[in-house]
Amino acid sequence: MKGAFFSSSKASIRNRNKLVIFSLFVFLSSVYCLQHATSEELVTLDFKDQNIQDILPTVSEVTGRNFMIDDGIQTKVTIVSSSKLNPENAYQFFMQELKRQGLCGDVTGEITRIRFCNRHRKE
Repeated sequence: MKGAFFSSSKASIRNRNKLVIFSLFVFLSSVYCLQHATSEELVTLDFKDQNIQDILPTVSEVTGRNFMIDDGIQTKVTIVSSSKLNPENAYQFFMQELKRQGLCGDVTGEITRIRFCNRHRKE
């Protein structure tokens, strides 16, 4: 009788351990999903008459993109979004506004190179 009770207790402990491990797995998975969902925070872009080189670090952080800017570009830009955007839409909006202001972005791998669209230096 003593052995039966003890082995039953071992099985109960094993089952309890499995339940704890499973519960921990579910909890950690939920935390990961929640963190992933909040990393897609919405942002607004509000840059008025700012030098492009000054705003690129902020745009890079918000969009998660890497930028390189051609030498000699000292252009002041105005980029204002009227609604909140996710990082991908913020990047697309930023690139559209740059193009509207005479600048283009060439994407090569993980880097967006910003240059004058006409490839000539603006006077």
